[in-house]
Amino acid sequence: MSQERSRAARVGALVVIAGLVLAAFVLSLSSKMGPFTRRAKYHTRFATTQGLAAGAEVRLMGVTVGEVTDVDLSPAPGSTDVVVTFVVRRSAAQRIDAAVVAEIRSNGPLGDKLIDLRRDAQPQGEPLPAGSEIPGKAPLDLPGLGGDLFNDVQSIAGSLDTITSRLVAGDGVMGRLLKDREYGDRVLGDAEQVLNRVRDIVERSEDGRNLLGTVLADEALAAEVRDSVLRSLRSLEVITHRIEEGEGALGQLTRADSELSRALEDFTVASKNFREVSERLASSRGLLFRLTADPDYGDAVAEDIRVTMSHVRSIATKIDEGDGSAGMLVNDPAIYAGLSDVVRGVNKSWLVRTVLKKKQMRGYEARVDEILATSPTPDEDLVRLLESILLEDQSPAAPALGPPAPPAH
Repeated sequence: MSQERSRAARVGALVVIAGLVLAAFVLSLSSKMGPFTRRAKYHTRFATTQGLAAGAEVRLMGVTVGEVTDVDLSPAPGSTDVVVTFVVRRSAAQRIDAAVVAEIRSNGPLGDKLIDLRRDAQPQGEPLPAGSEIPGKAPLDLPGLGGDLFNDVQSIAGSLDTITSRLVAGDGVMGRLLKDREYGDRVLGDAEQVLNRVRDIVERSEDGRNLLGTVLADEALAAEVRDSVLRSLRSLEVITHRIEEGEGALGQLTRADSELSRALEDFTVASKNFREVSERLASSRGLLFRLTADPDYGDAVAEDIRVTMSHVRSIATKIDEGDGSAGMLVNDPAIYAGLSDVVRGVNKSWLVRTVLKKKQMRGYEARVDEILATSPTPDEDLVRLLESILLEDQSPAAPALGPPAPPAH
């Protein structure tokens, strides 16, 4: 009994081992690598995998060297990367160094996703050890590009629909050309006339019957015209240079510190002031405004001035003719002689001269007080006052009150 149990246990263990070996063999067959292939594991990171899954091919320089074993989110807190783990053959791992990058590609336009390992630069240093991270390159977002392309096509289709609708409705020139036959015929006729004129100009030019044709046919004339144009350009260059140097009127206008520019600024300021005065006069209701805006008031003021001048002329005529007291005072010599006698008598009076001298001295004192109180340079003003007094004292003797000059007749 014990021998049968021992035999059954050995048979069961053999069956289990055979099953495990068979399962390992099946799994190795499902893998793209042999069951006894030595492998090296690496990982990389991407922002998106675009459908990459475990079991996808891993290629190195276009050759399949391994497969993806795991695709999962990064365990780092706050990270949005996707970590892709893959294995490659040990023989291929010797070619993976720091210059190798990983990129997700498609196996054909509609094929499965795979990882392509390639170099972006020359080989750098020793091969990366197993377990290293290979930099991942951002994949081309074909779905995004497809969406943008679809949106662009849709936008273009909408624009074409709008244009077609306007053409059908007859809007714009093209719409009128398509819808209005008479307008289209007229436009075509005008275009034909323009083409005929252009053709006529070309034919005349070929035959030398216009200036362009003469210039094209006559080499001497063409050379002369060319030289004339070159001289004009040189003259223009000289003029431009003089203007840049500030010479001449235009040159001074380009310089802010020139006399002409300052004169122009003064004229601008004067014009602005004149405009302000004009606006002020136009907005006010003073005498000038009433004289310019109210014809009746202007006529009345002019009439008053005319009447006043007439009265002044009449008074002047009467004075000149000796009418009235003023006329007699101006024209009668006897009155002048009487006034002269009165002035001489006053000059000979000691009392009157003393009173006038005292009044004059008081005037001097008042002027001195005023200079001391208000003048910023009192010393100079006092010296000038003293000089004027001395000059008055040194002047030839004259009566304190000189008689007026007799009227000329």
